[in-house]
This record gives sequence, structure tokens and C-alpha cells, in this order.
Amino acid sequence: MGISQYLKEIGRGKQGARPLARDQAADLFGQVLDGTATDPEIGAFCIAMRVKGETPEEMAGFLDATDARLQKVRAQSGKPVVVLPSYNGARRLPVLTPLLAALVARAGQPVVIHGTATETSRIFVRDVLEAMDIEACTAAPTLQDGGSPTCPPKC
Repeated sequence: MGISQYLKEIGRGKQGARPLARDQAADLFGQVLDGTATDPEIGAFCIAMRVKGETPEEMAGFLDATDARLQKVRAQSGKPVVVLPSYNGARRLPVLTPLLAALVARAGQPVVIHGTATETSRIFVRDVLEAMDIEACTAAPTLQDGGSPTCPPKC
């Protein structure tokens, strides 16, 4: 079923909208994440949900769809992975995320820094890691406790 069928259910205003079942919410959000919904459909979905509000069942479905599409990072030991986002970079201040990651790794916890360079006028974590001779991966690595990640081929 396309997203338009779901929009008919959720796009009837605050009083007239009907909640979606968990599997319907997962299907709808999966189509959004997969890029099969058009921009106007995504806009209508966002507005409809803003007006209607989400139910716990719908939120669970959205999470199901997201979880099914995530590139999961796992530590070999089963320890929780500390995930550090890093997207902005810095112009004047030091980039301390690699230091934090090193301290966490030294304590024996697996660590992943994720992010991307968004412009050319900033210093990013990847630049600092390169200066430290640490290879950044472009795909999900295998993590060693307190050590360097083992990158998949073609990092």
C-alpha cells in the first residue's frame, strides 16, 4: 500500500484522524526512509503527524522501520558501544571529540565517532584522526574493546 492510503487516515485533522497500527506506521515510515514517497507526500505526512500527534503504537512502528534500515555497529565483547556524533567541526576552538574517544577507549569501552564533513572552512574529526594516524572508516567497523576498530575492506 502506498503512503497516500495512510495519509487519508492520519490527515483528517486533530479530531478526525485515526491512529495507525504499529505495522502500518512501520510500512509508512519505511517508505519515507526508502525514498519511495514523493516530497509532497512526505510534507503531508509531517504536517498530518504534527496536527494529529503520534500514538505510542505509531512511534514504535516508526522505530521498527528505522531499526530495520540501520547499519548496526556491534562490539565483539557484547559491551555497549559509546557513540559520539561529530558533524559541525570547528573554526577556532579545538576539536576534542577524538580526545574523548581515546579516553573512553582507554577505559575499555568500544567507541564509534560518526559524522561527516559539511563544509571546507572547518576542521573536522576526520582531519584530527588523520593527523593522529588513525584511519577513519566509511562503513561500520568491528570494534575491539579499548582498541582500534577493524575497518571493513575499502574504508
